[in-house]
Amino acid sequence: MSSLVVTLLRLVDTLAAAPRCAAALVKAGAVRVFAALLSPARRRQALPSSAARRVACSAMARLSVDDEGAMVIGRENGVHLLASMLLEHAHDDGLL
Repeated sequence: MSSLVVTLLRLVDTLAAAPRCAAALVKAGAVRVFAALLSPARRRQALPSSAARRVACSAMARLSVDDEGAMVIGRENGVHLLASMLLEHAHDDGLL
């Protein structure tokens, strides 16, 4: 199941690289889904996998290029979630 989630997230991440697709993903509510995946409650449950969280971070970063995407990410507390994930992985990798 986890590999299916990661594969689907990678597909969305790849689509988010195209500006038109990114705008459509933002309008479809993708930012809210990614924010839910990266939420502290989900991380405490150990769901989703670390790979899924990394791909979700990448997709959110791609969606932030669009002005509307950046606004929605800010509204969904995405900046804080992305920073938390960066710090968590930096700590896990011994960089901090």
